[in-house]
Amino acid sequence: MFIVLGTLFQQNTFAQKTSESLSKAQKALDENKIQEAIQITTQIIEQEPQNAYAYYLRGLAKYAFSEFGASIEDYTKAITLQKDFKDAYYNRAVSYFWLNQNENAENDLLKALQIDSTDSRTYTALGSLYSRIAETETDKKSRKKFLQKAEQAYLKALQHNANYAPAYYNYALLISDENPKKSLILTEKYILLKPQDAQGYFLKGILLKNQKKYAEALQNFQKSAEMNAYNAETWLELGFTYFLLKNRTEACLAWQKAEKLGSSEASKYLQQSCK
Repeated sequence: MFIVLGTLFQQNTFAQKTSESLSKAQKALDENKIQEAIQITTQIIEQEPQNAYAYYLRGLAKYAFSEFGASIEDYTKAITLQKDFKDAYYNRAVSYFWLNQNENAENDLLKALQIDSTDSRTYTALGSLYSRIAETETDKKSRKKFLQKAEQAYLKALQHNANYAPAYYNYALLISDENPKKSLILTEKYILLKPQDAQGYFLKGILLKNQKKYAEALQNFQKSAEMNAYNAETWLELGFTYFLLKNRTEACLAWQKAEKLGSSEASKYLQQSCK
């Protein structure tokens, strides 16, 4: 009896240590201490090679280093050990996405949806994948088909979670050319949900500028620049908008900032319009 109790105690102690190590690895990831997360998860795997979550966390860490192929290997191992590991399928799909392996990415996202058909994040990722595929299609029918599939995916995401901000943003991007008014409504919804995100104000500025509402566009580009002063594209668009409002001085100042941030297009406009 003593031996049995001792064995159980050792197992429980080992499990507790593993749990603590996994928590440390997760904390390291959250704090962007990527190498530390890799070291911790590798140690766990060496001691407990059947721990699916350790492989998954190490996959996340490798992904953070843009080691997409290596992250796929770890996600695959996690899935082998735990067949219904939804997050492993999702994140493996994201790695496949950046490697332009569209079919593999689609298969993994659809598998994740088989496990959880209500996951708005996965529907949104699927919409982004279909949108990118549409951009590469030269056949009009194929392009239209993938654009429709992308729209359906975003609608599914919002059906399951009406407050899932990324779906509004990506949906707005998808239809910005063919339906700018609806795109603007979606963008405003995104801003309500993410009022501190510069991207929302930037997209709203683009949509308003395209509708020739230059004063309103300017306000949104200014807001975006206040939130993220290091985005060259924002300063470039600020320059365009000032120029359209016949304020050459401010346009040139904005283009100067864009040029300092690496915009070659801004350099061209400075030479043409700001001598």
